[in-house]
Amino acid sequence: MQAKLHDGSITMDTREERLSNIGGGDEPKLSAQLLDYEGGFEAPAEFAYEGRYSPAQEGAGGTLNQIEALEIAAKAAGVEARELREEFDYEGPEGRRCYSAGGLLIGVSSRGLEFMGRSRLVSEAKLTPEQARENAEAFLEKMGYEDLAFYEESGTGFVTTFRCAPTQDGVMRPDDALNISIAMDDGSVYAFDATHYSARTVALDWETDEDEARETLPGGVEAVSARRLILKSPGGTYLPCWELACEDESGGARVYVDAHTGRQCRVELGAAGK
Repeated sequence: MQAKLHDGSITMDTREERLSNIGGGDEPKLSAQLLDYEGGFEAPAEFAYEGRYSPAQEGAGGTLNQIEALEIAAKAAGVEARELREEFDYEGPEGRRCYSAGGLLIGVSSRGLEFMGRSRLVSEAKLTPEQARENAEAFLEKMGYEDLAFYEESGTGFVTTFRCAPTQDGVMRPDDALNISIAMDDGSVYAFDATHYSARTVALDWETDEDEARETLPGGVEAVSARRLILKSPGGTYLPCWELACEDESGGARVYVDAHTGRQCRVELGAAGK
């Protein structure tokens, strides 16, 4: 293009009129040549990025109206709807509202029950962990939660918290889990958090079996157990994974292998015994 400019076969664009007695004027303009060149380039592939700064993926929207949400709040609290007091609401498509019943706060949205919390002190424990779990299971069943797996338990002795993950074909999705805490004095639901809970199922390909997943481990590292899990990537994409609980001379770790690509996608150190 530079050579053509020098020899005059293309000319610079200008708003000034050429004098007719100078001649010329039929040469292609530089702008037209640039457009021709641009048209010859293939469109680049879209920039593919999948990480913590990816645009938020659309979640499943709720369908409950205000009256239905109020009824769910009353059911969770174990009172009549007329006994609830509306504390506040949020603008937005989810239609979130918070109600109170005595010392209990209940948050609901168009997707359903999102949180509960009691403002009282639990100072003694009368229940066993087994009884606390039975109460948690009964509450979840009453509220219509299905296909949940209890996979973590923690507590202070006075309040026991269970982490429950939805399952798909028997495989847990721990990143979509909910938490439920039981007061160990009277067995009531002390706290509940389902803000990250999702019941939707996703289509996944399990192209890597357990033996192939174990082969991704480096020499000297052995997996003492393996199980399938469905995890979320930092960008929110669901990944079919093999979780390998490993032990070596330096301690333990959990290695996660993407069962679609057959590559390791996450490593958590010091977690083999959990």
